[in-house]
Amino acid sequence: MTCSTLHNPNALVSSIVSGNANGIFATEVLNGVTVTVNLVRELDYETTQVHKLEIRARDGPVGELWDEELTIVVLDVNDNFPVCDKTIYQVSLGEYTPKYTEVLKLNCSDDDVSSDYNTLIYRIKGSSQEFGIDSTTGVITNSKALNGSDKPYNLTIDVSDGNNPTEITVLINHDSSPGNSTDSIDGDNPKGNSTGSVNECNGGIAIPLNEGVQCLCPPHKQGPNCTDDVPDVESDCEWPSNEDACSTEPCYGEGAVCINTFGENFKCLCPPGMEGDRCNTGSHCFSCSSVRWRNVTCSVFDDASFLREMDFSGPPTVTTRMSRTKCTNDKWGFDDGNGDMWVAKGCRAKFCIEFEKSVSS
Repeated sequence: MTCSTLHNPNALVSSIVSGNANGIFATEVLNGVTVTVNLVRELDYETTQVHKLEIRARDGPVGELWDEELTIVVLDVNDNFPVCDKTIYQVSLGEYTPKYTEVLKLNCSDDDVSSDYNTLIYRIKGSSQEFGIDSTTGVITNSKALNGSDKPYNLTIDVSDGNNPTEITVLINHDSSPGNSTDSIDGDNPKGNSTGSVNECNGGIAIPLNEGVQCLCPPHKQGPNCTDDVPDVESDCEWPSNEDACSTEPCYGEGAVCINTFGENFKCLCPPGMEGDRCNTGSHCFSCSSVRWRNVTCSVFDDASFLREMDFSGPPTVTTRMSRTKCTNDKWGFDDGNGDMWVAKGCRAKFCIEFEKSVSS
């Protein structure tokens, strides 16, 4: 803004009349004829994106007035680091934890407003054969069954918004005593048999279901609570079998639970999206997002390590687009050999892939 006077050049004065409530800006007169607006405090896009200032200049204390409106648009920058509700998580697992159990879900956020800057990516630093993490949700699962004889685990998690990384620590140990951990997983279930009271099912196996239990009855019992006799079946059979059929981890899928049953047999309880006698068919959905048009690689196998054992019926499909940009086939690709999914050119979407594993009867 330039103002001039024919009287006394040094008498020009200026001020910000409105729009400067927090004192972020100040005016200055240069050479008596130029009014500059200077930044005296830090701008914050997350607080205010547009500042509308009314600037006034006067030729001396009682001279001619000039009023001008100045609009300042603040651009977003990636200036905030991801923040998690804890810097150190302590997780206590029970005596036995089936593989693909959700061990912990990290609660992290980024104060940047733009989705280009507040989309978080999670990864485990270094190599971990025992655990994997969903790169978009921050859910940590165990890649193999764990028991009380396993050593404690110390994981370092990198949480990044594409530019600013934050490191947190997850300490995982085994302790079957309840109430000893802020983030604990109840897993004292050494053979996958019963997490409920045996009495609820009259000698059968009580399987937690929808805040209640579902009863898996011994061969000589039937009914919702295994209270009815099955005709012509001996009642002195061994139940459950001493043979631990679940020790071979026959159930596939993240969150699948193996139950030992009669006669060296087992039953697989499948998580949502999976089916089959061994939870060996289904679909897995995941998110992958390009950040500010940069190429991003998402490791699907890290998110769901059980997929390493599966055969895919075809490439992933886009189920939900989360960006303005259409996720056409030239903006993403999948390598079924190493499980790497890449996205580019602003594509952000949820993908699903169908899988199946042939198993012997």
